[in-house]
Amino acid sequence: MKKEGKKLTIGQKIMRVITIILLIFTILIGGFLIYSSFYYTPSERAITYLKDSETVHVEKTNDYIRFSPTKEEDKKDAGFVFYPGGKVQREAYAPLMHKLANKGITTYISSAILNYAFFNIDTANKAMDNDKAISHWYVGGHSLGGSCAAFYANDNADKIEGIALLGSYSTKDLKGKGLKCLTITGTKDQIMNRGNYEKYKGNLDNLTEIEIEGGNHSGFGDYGFQNGDGEATITLEEQENIIIDAIAKMILG
Repeated sequence: MKKEGKKLTIGQKIMRVITIILLIFTILIGGFLIYSSFYYTPSERAITYLKDSETVHVEKTNDYIRFSPTKEEDKKDAGFVFYPGGKVQREAYAPLMHKLANKGITTYISSAILNYAFFNIDTANKAMDNDKAISHWYVGGHSLGGSCAAFYANDNADKIEGIALLGSYSTKDLKGKGLKCLTITGTKDQIMNRGNYEKYKGNLDNLTEIEIEGGNHSGFGDYGFQNGDGEATITLEEQENIIIDAIAKMILG
């Protein structure tokens, strides 16, 4: 006769299920960490903008990188908090924020745990606490960072006056919140989902759209060419200047 196997108790069955769940969870976390270990780093040029200049002071902390005009007479009553794109080191956006600070705007680049800004959406609050004298605040971001800025704006519209989305869109409905909204896209961008951009564009009021002819997704930062992107037909500096002028006009306009 076939011998019957020993039946598991209810407790043993529960422990087996828990063990399987923990194993699956561990595999998922491990896979995410491995995926996150491959990311885009700032160019040597970008790193040069992390130093003080005659007109801009740079301060780097665990929470943010701050760029502020060195002369009090040059400072505008305006602050801008920027959330970096997914899997892009925050330093890659130093040229943009340094140049905006040259226009009198105090700027912040959010830190991003594992290079994902959604882990640090409260950076804007920390920036406001740090610069309490500033009364006009704006947020923005690139790609996934733009989505994070939109999440912040949705929950904190009373603290800010506008949002700038670079190669990005807002899945949150920001209509009726009194925000100035700016989107900047590139005609050669092959990373941003165009269908979603058009689908969610209606979530923004007071919208100014800037389309950069020849600009691509990679050109919103300085980290080299992003896999899957289109080839830009303008220089990085040309794309940067268009971005800076558009954001400065929204903030200081």
